[in-house]
Amino acid sequence: MVYNIYRNHRGFLEMGDLFSQAARGTVYFGGDFNAHHALLSSPLPSSDAGQHISLILEEMDGVSLLNDTGVATHIGGGRLDLSFVSSTLASSAKWSLHPHLSSDHFAVLVTLPVTPLPPPPLPPPRWDLRKADWPTFGHALAVAFEASPLAPDLESRADQVARAFSRAASLTIPLQRRSTRCYRDGWIYCDRVRELNNRLHAVCRQYRRRRTSRHRRYLAAVTRHVTSEKRCLKEEAWISWCRTLDSHSTLREMWRRIRSISDPYPPHLPSHPDPAAEASHLAQHFTDRSASHNLPCSIRALQEQLSASCVAAVQAACARPDPADHPITSGELRKALQHRNDTAPGLDGLTYSLLSHAGDCGSERILDLFNLSWSEGRLPRSWKTAVIHPIPKPRDPGAMRPISLLSCVAKTAERGSVLSPLLFNVLIEGLLTVDYGPGITLLVYADDLALVFSRGDCFTQAPVALSRLHTKCSEFGLKVNLEKTKCLPFHLRPPDRPLLLGGQSIEIVMLHRYLGIYFDPNLTFQKHVKYLQERAATRTSALRYLSRRSLGASYAVLNTFYVHAIHSLVDYSAICLIGLAPHVSQSLEVLQNEALRIMLHAPRWTRLVNLCLESGFPSLAHRIAFRVTAETLRPVHHHPHLPISILLWRLASRPPDPLPHPDWARTTTGLLHDLDVASEVCSDPDLDCHIYCFFPHPAAGWLGDFSLGPWACGT
Repeated sequence: MVYNIYRNHRGFLEMGDLFSQAARGTVYFGGDFNAHHALLSSPLPSSDAGQHISLILEEMDGVSLLNDTGVATHIGGGRLDLSFVSSTLASSAKWSLHPHLSSDHFAVLVTLPVTPLPPPPLPPPRWDLRKADWPTFGHALAVAFEASPLAPDLESRADQVARAFSRAASLTIPLQRRSTRCYRDGWIYCDRVRELNNRLHAVCRQYRRRRTSRHRRYLAAVTRHVTSEKRCLKEEAWISWCRTLDSHSTLREMWRRIRSISDPYPPHLPSHPDPAAEASHLAQHFTDRSASHNLPCSIRALQEQLSASCVAAVQAACARPDPADHPITSGELRKALQHRNDTAPGLDGLTYSLLSHAGDCGSERILDLFNLSWSEGRLPRSWKTAVIHPIPKPRDPGAMRPISLLSCVAKTAERGSVLSPLLFNVLIEGLLTVDYGPGITLLVYADDLALVFSRGDCFTQAPVALSRLHTKCSEFGLKVNLEKTKCLPFHLRPPDRPLLLGGQSIEIVMLHRYLGIYFDPNLTFQKHVKYLQERAATRTSALRYLSRRSLGASYAVLNTFYVHAIHSLVDYSAICLIGLAPHVSQSLEVLQNEALRIMLHAPRWTRLVNLCLESGFPSLAHRIAFRVTAETLRPVHHHPHLPISILLWRLASRPPDPLPHPDWARTTTGLLHDLDVASEVCSDPDLDCHIYCFFPHPAAGWLGDFSLGPWACGT
């Protein structure tokens, strides 16, 4: 499918629907978008259309921008003419400027592959576990184990267990039928839907045999009942899905779900041209990245020096008796298999359902295998063999990320082990023990590090702190990504000399995104507010599409989608939105007003107070105030010795300062005084729990009459 697009300077741009279509098929669309953004190398400041396109490219994978980043398509510079293509075609597509044809816009030449990629291969046949006869399966498994003697070594025993499960499943569980037929109600299909369909079909057959008025009325009554029941099931399914969304859910995830329901006949996307070679490349890349030659020479020499002592220490620890040195019990096996949902199996094809219904004989063989592996201190080779699927990265379709499918038997033997994250946290803990200097704090969230300098001479202290951080990271074999490392001075002039990390300079920026929040030097958060507006606008378009009558989404569904997909954006950022200027805060209210009009199907001239009264939502300003209050009281009560808790307690203990431009702490404590909870900061330990109960009447002012009423619904 090919789309040619032209947007004038004043036209509204909404690309969410088209991007979702391109992500699910093979689509090319391009033209003059009149969009300006730093991503598009535009000489002019960013426009609304440019921000909209950059945000969709960031949130929705499956679509790629073909333009060369360094080539302008307009005589005045910038890339106004954009070319987008589905990621399945991006690897073999070619983009260039025509050598002769031009006006004020240069002609663009796009070459797409004529020979399509092969369709994706069908996955290996799987057992239809919904039709499994589990008692018969357990008996067949016991017979299979009794027919084969116990293998002597670990490798043979692991293969013996896998073959016995496969043989028993093949005899008692049918395979899933291969069918390309899609059902419009397939996304809600369950036993209740099957019962309703069977009842309706029986009445239809009865009416065809006897076409009387009584049978016609009975058919109409049954049809109304079935339609009503299916409507309720659809609403439950919609609400259940909406509750899984949050501020971190991707736009593609939302559109893919909506599209799969509105269009139950998705196209078959082409596969990777050589998935086996790509999987081998990913495995080799992982091996190279984790090899010891990436460590500094001094660290490698230290490892060789301590290698013998480390091996001796491990052997001594293994020989030392420990309370955990006991065989795995049947109760531990049942606990490991409890509440396990079936996922994609490994090479052996065994799922958690097969292991859970193994019976006494099967469970005994599984325990014997686990305990043998535990006593020998090694794993079978089949447990360490994974099926690797290369998946394109969201914003770089040429690059792949590996998805490894391991054996469910091996993952059950781990018993929910969190050893890998634990070891990583232990490693990162070493960075927190370093003394970086007075007034310097290292903040760590997973693998994101932030050095915070709270003193005025921070640029004098920075070289020493950065040197200590780089030295410690080198000792641990951690590499700092200098392309993503930035320096953002708050209320300070940029340094005269560059800051160095590992001999390379760090870029000084005036805007930086950290953990989803845009920070600027003056902490105005205006850029972040614009970012919120654009993200909310893209999700509002999904809400508008969801409100179509053909999808059957009721007001309860739209309400739930708004709370979890759009309202959560403001909740996540509320702690930094409390000190916004009034005109900036008012621009956020437009987001909720537009969503409420869509949910209520209200005309544009509906008064805002009526929208709030009908929906039960307070204004976003009220919501932000109460979110900040709850988030402020939580550290004060649970961590009273933190510096931020001490500062808030000190400011809340005295009257608010009437400053024209208060900082965040004074703004927050002023809010506590306005809500009349400042006196409870240090006296009521449960205040942060029940503060959510007090929501204002939608018709009240900014901090008007707070009442305990039905206005908390939907918040």
